[in-house]
This record gives sequence, structure tokens and C-alpha cells, in this order.
Amino acid sequence: MKSIIGQVKREIPSVDEIIDLTWKKLKFTKDFVRKNFGKAILKFDEEATKEFRKYEQEAIKKLAKYYTGSNQSEIREKLKDLIEKKEEEFISKLAEIFYEFSFWVQQLEKDLGNMRKARGGKTFEKVIF
Repeated sequence: MKSIIGQVKREIPSVDEIIDLTWKKLKFTKDFVRKNFGKAILKFDEEATKEFRKYEQEAIKKLAKYYTGSNQSEIREKLKDLIEKKEEEFISKLAEIFYEFSFWVQQLEKDLGNMRKARGGKTFEKVIF
């Protein structure tokens, strides 16, 4: 699990890449930043966060593909059994599949949360200095 999560995380751009993407997207002029420093910082952080979240979502999709690919036969068997179940049993068994995947998502989200905090701090440092 750790190696797959590591692979998925590596596909998220670095802080510097996120900052560069955000600067290019916002196209702030020096004059605008000088006159609206606080507003510029808030807007910059908001856009950088949106950019990071976009890559987070892609990472979660890739994690789901890795998870389903590596557990394909077990999931396929469970899904075959599900089709023939009554509604209540169907929901219960399907919930088990999602529950198993949730451990992978929790680990990735923990790591992404730490990356998000680091990105916010580094972005603030780079923009201020």
C-alpha cells in the first residue's frame, strides 16, 4: 500500500510548480501586488489551493484505479455475489468493499493533508519574501 500511495503522491507537482502555475494563471502585475498586497496574497493562496486540490482529486482517482486493479479478482467475485443479493444485503456487502478501500484513502488523505499544510506555508514564505 505504501509504495502505491508514494507513486500516486509523486504525480502531484512540487510547491514551486504549483506556485509557477498559479502566477501564470493569475497574471498579477507588480503594480497590482504593491497596491493590493493583502488581496493579492489571499487570491494567490486561494488559486494555489484550487490547483493543488485538482491534483489531489487526480491522485485519488489513480489510487482507486491501483486499488481496483490490484484487487480485481476479489472485487469481481464480491460484485458477482452482490447482484444476486436482496437490497439490504447488497448494500451491506457493497459497503464492505468501500470500507476496505477507505483505509487506502485515509492514508493518502493524511499524506495529502500534510502536503497541503507544507504547500501553504511554503507558498506564503515565497510570496512574502
